[in-house]
Amino acid sequence: MICNEGEYPICEKCYTEFERANTINSIDFIDELEVIFRYMGILKKYMSKLKFEKIYGYLDFFYDIIKKECSFENIDGIIYIPSDFIRQLKRGFNVSYELSKRISVDYGIPLYDILKKSMPTKPSHTMTGFKRASFDHGIKVKEPVKTGRYIILDDVITTGKTLSDAGKAIKFSNDDVYLKAIVLLGDKI
Repeated sequence: MICNEGEYPICEKCYTEFERANTINSIDFIDELEVIFRYMGILKKYMSKLKFEKIYGYLDFFYDIIKKECSFENIDGIIYIPSDFIRQLKRGFNVSYELSKRISVDYGIPLYDILKKSMPTKPSHTMTGFKRASFDHGIKVKEPVKTGRYIILDDVITTGKTLSDAGKAIKFSNDDVYLKAIVLLGDKI
């Protein structure tokens, strides 16, 4: 908890102090983009603790934000951004998958495991913005996506290249798909 007062895991006072992301950019192959908060301050710290220190309790914290901020009406499925095989082994989990799985269970929305990273990739947090924007994430579809409305869930967005690559792979498998990307934390979007 942030202030150790009020409701767990986020009291209303602390919640209102998070800086909202002003999503002004569009991303190729993504029909709608919703970035909830800026990737800074305590939220950046908590995401780092979750991803790099494996403090899994922060999943509850971030899931609470998603439930509070997002609507899941008229959605045919959830697609998560995969980790490459080596990163999955090192980290032991994928934030996007874990949050997507919870949404699927709580809201009764099918979870689709249709994306894969075809090669190990360098961690994007170690690259400059230019390198991130031109980097090939090697995202492929395992099987064609059915026509429908889908949410692609990701934890952090910087340049939008990962989401664009995922959207491209999905739309190339079926161009009659509506993709809404929901991202917890964004930087420079």
